[in-house]
Amino acid sequence: GFTKLSALLTKIVFAKSGKITIDLEGKRCELSENDIMIIPPRVSHAGALGEDFINIYAHVKKLDFSDVVLTHDNDGSARTLFLMLHRVMSEKEEGYREISDKLLDVLCEYVKKYSMRTFKYDFVLKIKNLIYENIDNPSFHISDEVRRLGFCTDYFRRCFAEEMGKTPLAYMTSLRIERAKNLLIQRFPISVESVAERCGFSDSFYFSKLFKKHTGLSPLAYRKKYV
Repeated sequence: GFTKLSALLTKIVFAKSGKITIDLEGKRCELSENDIMIIPPRVSHAGALGEDFINIYAHVKKLDFSDVVLTHDNDGSARTLFLMLHRVMSEKEEGYREISDKLLDVLCEYVKKYSMRTFKYDFVLKIKNLIYENIDNPSFHISDEVRRLGFCTDYFRRCFAEEMGKTPLAYMTSLRIERAKNLLIQRFPISVESVAERCGFSDSFYFSKLFKKHTGLSPLAYRKKYV
């Protein structure tokens, strides 16, 4: 849990599950599942530990922030790194210090990249996050969310492309194809139909056609080549 602390090192906290309200020198902030908080040295902080709140944290030298930063792990990358770090530090097997140092290096670079990224259009970030959250949902339609936010579809498409370098649909498709590539070469193979479903495609034939368009290989050919 959290206790008042004035450390010489930056503290990086990952909310594994649940929620907690933290008092940061008189300012209250809520930390929820998959949030990442960076607390600079000498910033006192305290919080009432809830029953469902579980966190993983580390003190590091490699993060230099003058203010508290709260960001979110949109794609699960930070969670993977934190869980790996927690396991290595818990087991303390041979070479664990070297491994944990390297994991912290990667984690710090990841947090720097995503916490310092700014968006000209806040609504683009909202849709970007929704795309991540619905990557496996075939019923998710970007246009529905854009209308819900009250924006013209063409205007939003231009703004999104300006921020992300590609249209919303192209961005979502690229994420789904990358996920499909990972699923196709995992240790325990699953059917192409299951891969399509887990990547938000209700039609496995359409998925296969789109996958080949993006990779030059059918899903099965891709698996055969890289497994």
